[in-house]
Amino acid sequence: MTRQMLSRKKLVIGCGVLVLVLFFFLLEENLRGKIALRAYLRQLREQGEKLTLAEVGLPQSATGNHGVTELLALTNQFNALRKDCPFPADSAARFRLAAPGRALVRGQQPDLGVARKSYARWSERATWTDLAEQIARAADVLEKLKTAVAQPMPGIELDYTQGMEMKLPHLTVVGAGANWLALAALHDLRRHDCAAATSNIIAIAALTRLGSDDRFTYSHFTRAQAAEVGLNMTWQALQTPGWTDEQLLALQQAWQVHGPIQSTVAALEMERVIHRRYFAQARRLPGWNQLRQSLLDQTHSTAGS
Repeated sequence: MTRQMLSRKKLVIGCGVLVLVLFFFLLEENLRGKIALRAYLRQLREQGEKLTLAEVGLPQSATGNHGVTELLALTNQFNALRKDCPFPADSAARFRLAAPGRALVRGQQPDLGVARKSYARWSERATWTDLAEQIARAADVLEKLKTAVAQPMPGIELDYTQGMEMKLPHLTVVGAGANWLALAALHDLRRHDCAAATSNIIAIAALTRLGSDDRFTYSHFTRAQAAEVGLNMTWQALQTPGWTDEQLLALQQAWQVHGPIQSTVAALEMERVIHRRYFAQARRLPGWNQLRQSLLDQTHSTAGS
């Protein structure tokens, strides 16, 4: 046997040993990981944590779509309003800071404080006239929205077995509705119409409870954003004189009702359940099995050499 052949054989044997070491290392880590995972899951259950869909106590399915259909029908109308609006539809809730910790009262400014949508190099500022025109366009849609949210918030029937692929069309109404109600409230405050502003802000608070029994963190985040819009407008409203005790009490009561904060724990529990299911599904993917099989084949072929 020549020296070159001997060196090649040693190289092959060395590679085989390395592959075997890697194989047994991966095998040991896999077993150790499974044992550690089972121990951790057992510890969580002993602490009362909920880890499956059966354990989290899903809300009962809605008995009907009364109220939901009317709200979801507004989605396309809000999209059309946003598309034709000459300024960002979410501009009402934006704070304009005069200094750290000091915000401007939007209704007392000479314009909306945002640029009009334009392809020109220098965009003009959106005016209060622009806002009045858009609120006039949205009046019918906002009236339908306020009528719907004045009723008890309907449940949303959801199939949690779909995981993150589930469609959540009601969230579009929550986000867009809150923004347009805030624009309407800003228009009211500019005109010192406290009664109309109260009605619109209360509607935002009610809107944050649409689908509040669902268990998705994205839904929770969307409702929290809507609540932030409403609370920002409440602050703006309180800077305007002319409020009655009845109106202030109505605003207080609107924000004292169960909101997004109370559903945080349930949403995070569902998030954990869904991600556990995704990890379990990933282990059964064909690509994962092919990767494992190729490592085993490579190990056997090297050992046989």
